[in-house]
Amino acid sequence: MKELKTEIEINAGAEKVWKILTDFPAFASWNSFIPAIQGRAEKGARLRLFVKMPFQKRAMRLKPVVLKAEPARELRWFGKLWGMGFLFAGEHFFRIQKIDDQQVKFIHGERFTGLLLPIIWKVMGEQIRMGYVQFNRDLKRECEL
Repeated sequence: MKELKTEIEINAGAEKVWKILTDFPAFASWNSFIPAIQGRAEKGARLRLFVKMPFQKRAMRLKPVVLKAEPARELRWFGKLWGMGFLFAGEHFFRIQKIDDQQVKFIHGERFTGLLLPIIWKVMGEQIRMGYVQFNRDLKRECEL
């Protein structure tokens, strides 16, 4: 198992951050890492999303299942590579921790598992981390408008 965790402080209330994070149709207007996402932020819902890694020309299509959707606190989903979790899988999380009424700490990361993890991490680990950092910056910018 490998865990990646990134953080950023956002000068906006938890409810505003949640609203923007879960307004999937609007992702294309502000998000460079996940430029398209379809589905609902509800436990058990299947999402369809495209992830665009830095320095890659094509986006990857994923179909994770929402594990948790707690408004203004946490969104979590689980996805598998080629539908085979034993090869490569990830539990992606977004946590919103309230600092005060107009500021939050946004924690964004994933727990990766699977037989291909060492190879994928060696080839793409830094790109994945850079993508999460960019997502955080994009979200901060959108929330602070």
